[in-house]
Amino acid sequence: SRTSPMTARRGTSARATSTTRDSPRRAPPSVATGAILLILISANTTDGIRLWDPANGIPVAKLIADKLSELAPQDAGIFRSRFEDFKKRLEPAIARWEKAAKEAGLYGIKIVTYHKTWSYFAKRFGMEVAGYIEPKPGIPPSPRHMQEIISMIKSEKIRLIIVEPYFDAKLPMKIANETGARLVILPTTVGAEKEIRTYIDLFDRQIKMLTAALAPEAAELLYRTGVAAYKRGEFSSALSSFEAAAALAPQA
Repeated sequence: SRTSPMTARRGTSARATSTTRDSPRRAPPSVATGAILLILISANTTDGIRLWDPANGIPVAKLIADKLSELAPQDAGIFRSRFEDFKKRLEPAIARWEKAAKEAGLYGIKIVTYHKTWSYFAKRFGMEVAGYIEPKPGIPPSPRHMQEIISMIKSEKIRLIIVEPYFDAKLPMKIANETGARLVILPTTVGAEKEIRTYIDLFDRQIKMLTAALAPEAAELLYRTGVAAYKRGEFSSALSSFEAAAALAPQA
């Protein structure tokens, strides 16, 4: 499988070979992972949660490719090629995720998260973070804060609670049970699950989990949209909505 510039952050070295049919295979460039870390530090991009907005993956990948090209100019063409390949795959994927999020009803909804770490992700896909289970990292929430969160979820009809897999799920589960909100434990890193082997795989999985959590409501919304289109005489649009609703509806 192809390796993007982003992959160099996870490996022990940046590995690449020429992919053009008419050029000979070259030895992998040898650039230490520490060099990539220094690149990110110098550009003040070590805040990992920025990459939880997939659109930020493109400028960060370009920064890495550009700086690696300076450090290993003999392999600059490889780095540029890998960046362009990564960009060409990521841009349509972002459009696909945004479309899926809108169809599922994620845009405009309020959510509760464990920490502020989901802020970039939520903004990208139109969600508003209404509150945090643990407002101060490392400090367990007080009983008063827990009650405030539960009351807010009930009064504002918040439907999703998003939590990272490395936090204890007991409190989020308790809140979900008392409020009826759906608890979704989202993977946050490449390799967190067997199927998540790339940066794009990660967002594929996250969006799939969130749309599945709202699938019954999304199916109903699409069905109503189809009915409205049918009444307006927009039969093609109505058919598309009905087909999308059928795909999301729970199977018997």
